Amino acid sequence: MSKRIYTHKHHIIPRHAGGSNDPSNLVELTTEEHALAHKKLFFAYGRWQDEIAYLTLSGQIGKEEAHRRVLSKTHKGKTISDEHKAAVGKAQLGRKPSEATRAKLSASLKGRVFTKEWKEKIRQARKKQVIVHSEETKEKMRKTRNAEILRKKLKV
Repeated sequence: MSKRIYTHKHHIIPRHAGGSNDPSNLVELTTEEHALAHKKLFFAYGRWQDEIAYLTLSGQIGKEEAHRRVLSKTHKGKTISDEHKAAVGKAQLGRKPSEATRAKLSASLKGRVFTKEWKEKIRQARKKQVIVHSEETKEKMRKTRNAEILRKKLKV
């Protein structure tokens, strides 16, 4: 039984260095060759993207660690402000995910066990959410609230 060899498409001039997806800029390499190519690029040019690619492809770090390192480099160690997070969250309000997105999310959560800490974190996040109501809904809520106050006063 022979071992199957997987190949990757490697950009001769990496995309992060201005390379294109043109077929003349692509070459097929095994995983080991691909890791070595990024290692050589890192030592030649010192670009952090090649270092992360090399460490990930060679199995020295996992995808989660690679993602963390990319974020730390792209945000240059800065934390995202609460105002920015709120603005991004507000921009997403009212948007409904597609059925395909909902199906993928549901499948990814199947069988997952949530810790008490995680559940509490979600509960707290939901409390902070800003709900935007239409003027029509606000008016209905006012009428309902006014009717409740009137009933209490009249003790009906």
